[in-house]
Amino acid sequence: MSTRDRLIKSALELLNAGEAISLESVAAAAGISRATAYRSVSGIPDLMASTYVAHAEHHLAELYRQLEGVEHTIDALEVVVIYTAQSLQSDPVLTTLFPGSGMPPHELTDKLAADSVRPIIARGQERGEIRADTDAMDITTWLFDSFARGLMDRRMDPEESSRMFRTFFVPALRPPTASTDPSRHDAAAEHLRSALSLLEGSD
Repeated sequence: MSTRDRLIKSALELLNAGEAISLESVAAAAGISRATAYRSVSGIPDLMASTYVAHAEHHLAELYRQLEGVEHTIDALEVVVIYTAQSLQSDPVLTTLFPGSGMPPHELTDKLAADSVRPIIARGQERGEIRADTDAMDITTWLFDSFARGLMDRRMDPEESSRMFRTFFVPALRPPTASTDPSRHDAAAEHLRSALSLLEGSD
């Protein structure tokens, strides 16, 4: 294992333990000198950025494993948002990637969302399973902003998370049809307002 990889591994261990992070503490945990650490990383921002990227990639790999054999786009999106929400509840490193955490690398959150959700939505749009009148990345951002982060705050169990997703979000994701009564769009919008109100509330 390279010196940089040893530093990343130790940084993750310290973050998971809720320990304060400094280059000195990470180097000590990795069993290397401060001078050797500085030959591998330029400083703590460089090390933390690499640490977050490595952890996000690990999260994506596990997510892709969860998605194996899931065919319909709605089912796949349900797996993604619920798995991510549950990970945010139990994973202190992943949690710091999200706005409101006080940590800086929120651009990694966008990358995580783009890598995990956008391809699924784009595929669903091609299949006619997801509405195509809205950009796939806009839908991705909406899902992460209003659902995954809301679940993190409310700490719903999987059954409640699934019910919320299916009841309030799926109607807004499905493509509108020519026969759809305009009033049904209003009803879907009202469902969404209700969902967001619930997600923003407290238990």
